[in-house]
Amino acid sequence: MAFEAKLVLGLSVWMAIWWATEAIPFYVTASIPLFVFPLFNVADIDKVISAYGDKLVFLLMGGFLLAKTIEKVNLHKRFAFNTLKIVGTKPKNIILGFIIVTGCMSAWITNTATTLLILPIAIAVISQVDVAQKKRFATCLILSVAYAASLGGMATIIGTAPNALFASLSDSIGGVEIIFFDWMLVGVPISVVSLLVLWIYMTTSARLDNRKPILKDKNIITQELRNLGNWSRNEKIVLMIFVATAIAWITRGLFWKDLIPFVGDHMIVLVSVAALLLLPSGLKRQRLLDLKTARKIPWGVLLLIGGGLALASGYTATGLDMWIADKMLFLGELDYFLIVLVIVTITMLTSELMSNTAVAALLLPIM
Repeated sequence: MAFEAKLVLGLSVWMAIWWATEAIPFYVTASIPLFVFPLFNVADIDKVISAYGDKLVFLLMGGFLLAKTIEKVNLHKRFAFNTLKIVGTKPKNIILGFIIVTGCMSAWITNTATTLLILPIAIAVISQVDVAQKKRFATCLILSVAYAASLGGMATIIGTAPNALFASLSDSIGGVEIIFFDWMLVGVPISVVSLLVLWIYMTTSARLDNRKPILKDKNIITQELRNLGNWSRNEKIVLMIFVATAIAWITRGLFWKDLIPFVGDHMIVLVSVAALLLLPSGLKRQRLLDLKTARKIPWGVLLLIGGGLALASGYTATGLDMWIADKMLFLGELDYFLIVLVIVTITMLTSELMSNTAVAALLLPIM
């Protein structure tokens, strides 16, 4: 094994330890390849920097900015309360409503952000439940929100950061481009079925009585909608931009990808972000998307994605990927099911020690 390959392998272990222990902020750890690789001639500085500016990083950044604007104008609250109004106030129906809202939102907004947005609404609903049923219902509802955020994130490339990381590595290492629509063809059915199973399992295990409404104040949902008032101009504009973005992402794979090949998924969302930056919010000298809102997106996650891609480029540049593949040839004799089981087990155990994105950044280049 060449010195450069040993360096990349050692660096991977070093970064894994720092990500697991959080000795320093995770985004600082993700920046290590930026100066180590050029310093030790693993890769040119231009190539390393390009990993941090990959098109999937910009896709994710655009998704974050769009999501923050949705949060800013309170579209998430309107969507949540309207859904709860439709499903009704029986316990199983409320759980279903929250699973639908959380699952749909986490397909477009990161899991953590979705959970933070939905939990206050869930707690407000729990406060209206009779004491006799509160403990079981609260446990069921909070867990359903947490799990639905993870399951809904599987539906799209921007649903969670590991999705974007995998799509980028598939393109750069495997030579297979995964566009937004292609991902949804696989991700949406899996996500929908998983959310349905979650609802059945959670409501059955909690033994909720669905014969009558559970809320003390049956009008709380209607009252919350009244508090939001009529649709504002900003809500309508942000909703139109979001819908237009989603339609463009989906139809690109169906109709016009070959007609306009230079317009990728990242360009679509960047045009939407540009519109949000330019359109006035109605307040003096303020835009729908301002600097204060933009600062709130998880910039560290974008650095983490870039660090994972830079690390992967180091594996390829030094031949470390081929060395690891050679050492793992014995796995070819094993059953595919067993191989998948081992990989899933390793990934699950590792994700207990560090963030999902950090695990993906470490394991995907090897796999």
